Amino acid sequence: MQETSLNQISDLLRSPQIDFNQKREKKIGSKIENFADQNDENLADFGGLEGLTKTVTVGIPTIFTDGPENIRLNPTGDNIDVVEGKCQNVNCLADCKPDCNITWSKDSSTTILNNPLSLSTNQTDSFNCTVRHTVLNKQLTKQLNVQIYYQPDKTSITTDAVNNTADEGSDVIFNCNVDSKPVSTITWSSSTSTDTYTGQHLTLNQAKCQDTGI
Repeated sequence: MQETSLNQISDLLRSPQIDFNQKREKKIGSKIENFADQNDENLADFGGLEGLTKTVTVGIPTIFTDGPENIRLNPTGDNIDVVEGKCQNVNCLADCKPDCNITWSKDSSTTILNNPLSLSTNQTDSFNCTVRHTVLNKQLTKQLNVQIYYQPDKTSITTDAVNNTADEGSDVIFNCNVDSKPVSTITWSSSTSTDTYTGQHLTLNQAKCQDTGI
């Protein structure tokens, strides 16, 4: 049987290469045992057979994939009210590993919007937040209903009186049209009376001369 020198054993143990092949491990072990059998006296220079043992630890990174789950909105709730003139941002969140791709879309449009969603005056509609896991190819969707509140606008008053003129004793109907959110409360008043009337329509029964300028 061919003998193995101390230098050969040392070279094997100091080799920087890491080989996970079992044949390689058996080969090194065989050479060490062979050397131990034939060179018991020389082992003392290495601190005994245990002194020839070499341990290598290799860290293998592990990537966990999970989700998406627990989709939620901040501010919370599926409905949100926004006052005209004030911008409101809504952030869509979800639990994902690694982080998911989060986008918004409007029910009446195919345009993709970024997260967080920025809301303005003319965006009364429903929006969908889509959370997509690019690794697992899974997705969740959550809907948000948006209502924009704004002050009265486009106010107009109409009447059935021709050229705003009516015969005394006739009935005159007035209509007040207002665009607002929420719906405005309309109140009628007259410079010739302390009475007030509430509602979109006002009927002046049997108009009198003193009603002029109402």
